Amino acid sequence: MAAGNTKSPTRRASSRVLAAILGGILALVCVAVIAVLRMRDPLPPLNRTIFNEAVTRWESSGTHDYDVQVQVRGRQPAVYGVQVREGQVVNATRNGHPLKDPRTWDTWSVPGMFYTIEVDLDALDDSHGDQPGVELWLSAVFDEQHGLPRRYRRVQPSRQMDTSWEITQWKVDP
Repeated sequence: MAAGNTKSPTRRASSRVLAAILGGILALVCVAVIAVLRMRDPLPPLNRTIFNEAVTRWESSGTHDYDVQVQVRGRQPAVYGVQVREGQVVNATRNGHPLKDPRTWDTWSVPGMFYTIEVDLDALDDSHGDQPGVELWLSAVFDEQHGLPRRYRRVQPSRQMDTSWEITQWKVDP
């Protein structure tokens, strides 16, 4: 035996086996936690085909005048309200207070929500190519008639980010 190494070969092998077993148990626990998180909110997974079909329904609906309220959950929870007339946002609020910067108003219009989802879908596509190992889960439910995103969820476990929104009020202005 080398000087300073007091463990026998049998004890070192036993330590490696124990470490492998503990590592396996830890991996199983992580998989179980991820599975529970995904089942907690069983929105259907989102893909480009589902997204494109929803955008087509939205564009075909011809909806240009509407009011929408969106409940956002995650690191920056809020309730956004947007009024759209002739396809343009005319009023936008966050938690009942007017949004001061008109450049941010479009974010919570239906086209703005579609834009956000499309950026996330692009990131998902990139994560399968240039950035292997980046996990990103996208899920959504779209309105059958108008195509608007009724519920949307974006989860990035590696960054412990879980953001979602839900349209809580929707009114088409005739």
